[in-house]
Amino acid sequence: MLDNKKYALSSSFLWGGASSASQFEGAANEDGKGATILDRKKGHGNLADFSIASDFYHHYKEDIHLLADLGLNSFRFSISWARIFPNGNDEVPNEKGLQFYENVIDECLKAGIEPVVTLYHFDEPLSILKQYGGWTSKRAIEDFKRYAALLFARFGQKVKYWLTFNECNFVLKAPNNFTGKEVSQHNPDFLTYKYQVFHNFNIAHFAVVAMYHAMKLPGKIGCMLAAVPTYPQTPNPLDVLKNQQKNQSSMYDFLDVLTQGAYPANLQALFSREKCWPEISLEETALMQNPLSKMDFISLSYYMTGLSSRNEQPFDPNASNAQNAAKRLINKELTISSFGWPQDPVGLRIILNELFHRYHLPLMIVENGLGAKDVLTEDGHVHDDYRIEYMKRHILEMEHAIVDDGVPVIGYLPWGIIDLVSSSEGFSKRYGVIYVNRTDHDLKDMRRIKKDSFYWYKHVIATHGQDLGDD
Repeated sequence: MLDNKKYALSSSFLWGGASSASQFEGAANEDGKGATILDRKKGHGNLADFSIASDFYHHYKEDIHLLADLGLNSFRFSISWARIFPNGNDEVPNEKGLQFYENVIDECLKAGIEPVVTLYHFDEPLSILKQYGGWTSKRAIEDFKRYAALLFARFGQKVKYWLTFNECNFVLKAPNNFTGKEVSQHNPDFLTYKYQVFHNFNIAHFAVVAMYHAMKLPGKIGCMLAAVPTYPQTPNPLDVLKNQQKNQSSMYDFLDVLTQGAYPANLQALFSREKCWPEISLEETALMQNPLSKMDFISLSYYMTGLSSRNEQPFDPNASNAQNAAKRLINKELTISSFGWPQDPVGLRIILNELFHRYHLPLMIVENGLGAKDVLTEDGHVHDDYRIEYMKRHILEMEHAIVDDGVPVIGYLPWGIIDLVSSSEGFSKRYGVIYVNRTDHDLKDMRRIKKDSFYWYKHVIATHGQDLGDD
């Protein structure tokens, strides 16, 4: 049961929704867009690929009108680097790509919606992988800086919230997903490869943040963390130690670097022990310490928590999602979604407190939500009480963190606010409060349909989070 406390959040709080270019936009080969490493991924079996997705490219006015009707005052989307520079580093940018995003931004602002823009959401231009190995090379840093500089110059007076990289800490878990390469963890050079890619991302982040601040633009810029905190499976001190190490390596190594401007002691020890020091120049060290390189806020995704045990099987970046999921330890205190994800609303409050007290920066939740097999009824409705329940409980715990704990959370932007392509389950796994009428193998009419959760979330926003519905 929910408790009876009622919280009204500030009128400046960002109630929103989130998407990504590759999973939402479609138009993969239109108007000069280049290929990305994700465009090589074909749908598994009957699952959709990213070529059409939800076709936001052709529906953006309708979709933004729906988001305004929902009452959102913020919308997170990413810009596809390859739609701006088809080869990643072309001499002249693609004006049609720039104009599309300008149209989206202007349409949002006209509707009273703040754009929250991600510069990079897993979709490296395929050409730079072929040219020089993509993020394995420091050339990618210079190309990314040029791309970001163009966007800041073009949109910097209009966009007030920028994110550098989506869930960049996952580069430590599965670097191949970021580089488009297939380097086995059994390769003797795997650690050197992984930490060089990690370092190149870090330097690109620092460089872009410093550039943004040097341009004295009116907004704020931050990073984006995939927050999947874990608990020890038992009170055994070895499980507690394993849990501490796991949270450090999966989340805090990333944020420690970006907030402190230096690699923490545990990483330096690992680099020395495993002989996998990344190449770090004196100029890069100075950049990391530059006050202009300090980000303004931390954004995060949060869906679930996990368990840690001294006996658990390690994650294998070369295995399938299903194979790794089968290794996941089960927390019997939590309910499990239909896709096998533990649901832990209190875990959100815990990680918000942990992040704020470690880093003392404002926080923005830019992904949260329940992926489920929604059913469109014959009379054109989607009854998703399960999503309402999930969002209700997570919003309540976020409000506890803000009001009771004093954590400065500035926004809640749940994932896939309009249905999009799940990266591993296609359209069989939906997150939105707005249904897109297509399946993995049938485009149908792509009609947008308001789910029951749409009307619930609209009421929550209208009451500034004070009325979450009946217990």
